[in-house]
Amino acid sequence: MKTVYITGVSRGLGYALALHYLSNGWKVVGLGRTHAIVHPYYTAIELNLLHRPLPKIAVDTDAEELVWINNAALVGPIGYLGSEAVGLNAINDALQVNLNSAIELSHQVITQIDNYRGQFTLCNISSGAGRNAYPCWAVYCASKAGLDMFSRVLDMEWKTVGKSNFRVFSVAPGIIDTRMQQQIRQTNPNDFPLLERFKNYHADGALDSPESVAEKLFRFIQRRDEFSEVTADLRLVGN
Repeated sequence: MKTVYITGVSRGLGYALALHYLSNGWKVVGLGRTHAIVHPYYTAIELNLLHRPLPKIAVDTDAEELVWINNAALVGPIGYLGSEAVGLNAINDALQVNLNSAIELSHQVITQIDNYRGQFTLCNISSGAGRNAYPCWAVYCASKAGLDMFSRVLDMEWKTVGKSNFRVFSVAPGIIDTRMQQQIRQTNPNDFPLLERFKNYHADGALDSPESVAEKLFRFIQRRDEFSEVTADLRLVGN
């Protein structure tokens, strides 16, 4: 069977991805603090990405195909760097979840699949904020930009050693109607000058549903050989 590992599976895009993969006959290993999915092909692993060192996650090297999706993320802290709205603990938490844990978990996986001959895809969920600067999102933008660069370097390494069956992508999924967007809309306007823009996204119905994005990402990974670039915007790759 084919197996996918998904971080941040408790809700939002991660939860929708898990359900979509299950509906397509995949085994799903969900990594998160809580789990709401009960399915014969679903394995729940309790994982808090803020805890270090992270536990070792065993990879199913007998799987017909392997996909690992680093999806978990924190949008905070939101505010002007140096202000009271941005605390050192919040900075460290965001960097740990958004970037450090993704690199650490990817390293774990790669050390276990050196001799894997099936198709392996590592998909890091990035953001347009990693490719465009937004005021008061310094930490979020930096962490997502780091995820893009990490993915590009890893792609170069695999090409150098001839691992043509391994692919890595850093995918911006668009603006999704999740708890993260709720958190953004609840930000103090003094800490985020773009607040009205994000409120309007919601009011105008411009947010994609997690289910819709999960379906698009599933198709993207299935069509991976059609894409040569490591970084991608899911809204621009077509069907």
